[in-house]
Amino acid sequence: MEATAPPCTGGVMHMSSEDGRLLCITGLSLVDPAKARGRRVNVWAEVGLEKLVIGTLSANEPVVAVQPVVLGGEFVLRHDLAVAAAVLLHVRVLGPSASDDDGEVVEEGVLVLGADDEDEEESSADDDDEVGVGMEYELLSEEDMAERYDSDNEGGVRSGGTSWRGSVPLFAALPGSVVVPDGEFLGPARFAANENTAVFMRVAAAEAAAGEDEGKEIVVLYRYTRFSRAHGGQRGVEACRRTKLHRLRFAVPPAGDMASSLGWAGSSLGPLIYPGLFRLQLHDLWTSLAAPAISTIPPRAARLQVIVDAGILRREDCTPERVAHMGVALAHRVLDAWPTYFHVVMELHLPEPVPANSRRIGDDDEEEAEECCVCFEVLESGLAAWPGCRHVFHGACAEKTLARSEMCPLCRHKLSDPLAQKNTKISAVCC
Repeated sequence: MEATAPPCTGGVMHMSSEDGRLLCITGLSLVDPAKARGRRVNVWAEVGLEKLVIGTLSANEPVVAVQPVVLGGEFVLRHDLAVAAAVLLHVRVLGPSASDDDGEVVEEGVLVLGADDEDEEESSADDDDEVGVGMEYELLSEEDMAERYDSDNEGGVRSGGTSWRGSVPLFAALPGSVVVPDGEFLGPARFAANENTAVFMRVAAAEAAAGEDEGKEIVVLYRYTRFSRAHGGQRGVEACRRTKLHRLRFAVPPAGDMASSLGWAGSSLGPLIYPGLFRLQLHDLWTSLAAPAISTIPPRAARLQVIVDAGILRREDCTPERVAHMGVALAHRVLDAWPTYFHVVMELHLPEPVPANSRRIGDDDEEEAEECCVCFEVLESGLAAWPGCRHVFHGACAEKTLARSEMCPLCRHKLSDPLAQKNTKISAVCC
């Protein structure tokens, strides 16, 4: 149907249903007819490039019944009144069907089109009848759309355990991986916030037992929860998605030191488990919280366990007060026991420091010194060999590379790939 509505200046709502259910709009009403100021209020839906007129309202006709409009998949609802949350949609949620006549009515209620903070009190009277937007249908922002394509978000699950695309694959925890039975925490849990993200971090260390030669390792237990503002007129925040749990074990090479290895492990988390829109903030929080622990790592430490509880508040809901509420929610979550499953389980190998005198030098004085393939500076000191392939870079360049990808810049060997040759001679390759 050809669009007749003017450009939108009022309410907008992005919606999506991935389980085959449909939204049937049967009526419209104005929250406050006086806000129409004598003009007609147009309400329409956008499905792809197509615009479907739903109906019109006015101060003289503040409540109207409309010919049922059935929508599914992804679509946008709009109205053109200057006040965002001024229109109510009377809707039914139907089972997988093409029409209102034969579709099973799962839920019936009211949606506030374009609700925001200023209208929470105004719309609270309808909260008891409001459709569960966080269940069959949900509001979609740019942030939500981007998160759908994060690598660890396949088959995402909503708050309450309702699956979008089937069950999330879960991995059983390894024995002894959830707690630190043989280590000591290096100080109390540390907290920091950055924009709409907040993190609690605890670091524990264990020294190698006498005669033990099982190698060194860093285990990262990282769980993050997405938060939104509390609904129903309540203050504070509430979880809007299921908490994601990750376990990553980093094997530290025999010549590796825990301080450098902790930095490399932290940098690699970005492309491995962080939601794409918040990699920078979460990386900065890791760096600031891990720094105090580095100076307290025991010299003989053979194991580090980093336990992180992170929160991400929807950007459109972010205020200093809500970030503070999210910090309180995370503080309670720190005390929760870790479950016996994870969404992501990975075994990875970290780079190994390389002595400067082991760098390959040409026999001919005229031969040019070798350069780092990342920064093109001479490979002189502070070097690191990529695990498996043994390509050599500056340690700082390796850390920057890990923030983008776990693959070697030269041969694309991954930290998670098995080590084919453990005793390969270290060699620097010039670009």
